[in-house]
Amino acid sequence: DCLVCHSDPDAKRENGTTVAVNADVFGQSKHAPLACVDCHKDLASTADFPHDARLARVDCASCHDDVGPKYRDSIHGRARNEAGLTQAAPSCANCHGSHDIKGVADEGGRAFRANVPATCGSCHQGIIEKYEQGVHAEARKAGQDKAPVCIDCHSAHAIQRTDMDASRLSVTQECGTCHVKSMR
Repeated sequence: DCLVCHSDPDAKRENGTTVAVNADVFGQSKHAPLACVDCHKDLASTADFPHDARLARVDCASCHDDVGPKYRDSIHGRARNEAGLTQAAPSCANCHGSHDIKGVADEGGRAFRANVPATCGSCHQGIIEKYEQGVHAEARKAGQDKAPVCIDCHSAHAIQRTDMDASRLSVTQECGTCHVKSMR
C-alpha cells in the first residue's frame, strides 16, 4: 500500500518538496476508487520499494481521452510540451488538483463553475483583477450564476492565444451565444 510511506506528512523528495498524500482528502476525491498505479503507471511493475524518486509524469489523457487532444493543442499544452515551459504553464493538476480532484459539480472543486475565476486567476492575476471589475463578475456577484466565467469565453481545455486573428474573430460569435439581441 502506497500510503504506508506517502501518508507521512514529513515524506519529502531530496529537493524538499512533499510526496505526502492525505488519505482523507484522497478518499474524498473523484479518483478515490482508483489504485495509485492507475495514474502512476510506471509503478505497476515495480517490486522494489522504496521506488525510484523520479517517476514518469502522470498522463491524464490516458483515461480522459476526450480532453487530452484539446489540452495538447491549447496555449497551455503547447507552452508545456513544445516551448518547454514545464514550470510556468499549467498542467491538468494545476487546474484540477492531483490527489484532491473534485468533480465539476462539487462546490469544493477547482473546476466548479463558481470557482473557475479563482482557479484561472491563480496564474492570471492581472486578468482576474480586470474580470472582477467587469460586468460578468458583477452579474455573478448579483446572483446571476449563468453569467460567464473564464471557460465560457476561452473554453476549459482548448484555450487559444487571444492575440491571434482567429481568436479575435471568434469574439463576436462567442458573445453572440449569450447576447443574441445585441448581435442583430
